[in-house]
Amino acid sequence: MAEPIASIERQTPPAAVEQARARARLGALLAAAEPALAEGLQLLQQCSEAGLLQLATGLMQEGEGLLEILVKQADQPGGAQLLKNMVALVQVWGQLPPSLWTHLQAGLEAASDAAQRPPTEKPGLRLYWQALRDPDVAAGAGVMLALLRGLGASVRSHAQPGPRKG
Repeated sequence: MAEPIASIERQTPPAAVEQARARARLGALLAAAEPALAEGLQLLQQCSEAGLLQLATGLMQEGEGLLEILVKQADQPGGAQLLKNMVALVQVWGQLPPSLWTHLQAGLEAASDAAQRPPTEKPGLRLYWQALRDPDVAAGAGVMLALLRGLGASVRSHAQPGPRKG
């Protein structure tokens, strides 16, 4: 006569089978999220090209000190508005083309280098007119004028109608 079964031993699949199942699950998840992943990778690439990933890495390495600064700022009057403004600024950064960040970085580096040297001439209108003949200065002035034009158009479109002075 047969004896009763006292225990059942479950067979564990080999590691290779478990890895294959995990890859299949992961593949299904990747396929389902493909549009979002593609968009996220594009954003990540743009952040990298703009140097934002390096900036974020540096900020994260500051760790506790940075967090302490943010918490102190949030406790100040208007701190919530500061955080909202920071989020809005990051959103604007994400919409700008990476090439713009490259140009801004190059301009800031040139300005920083120039600030380290004493001026060779006393600033005046003559110096400014001469500088505008430089194609690089003229191109930069054109960008700044476009910025001022856009800013002015935005200010005028949101201005309250009322009596004008002057």
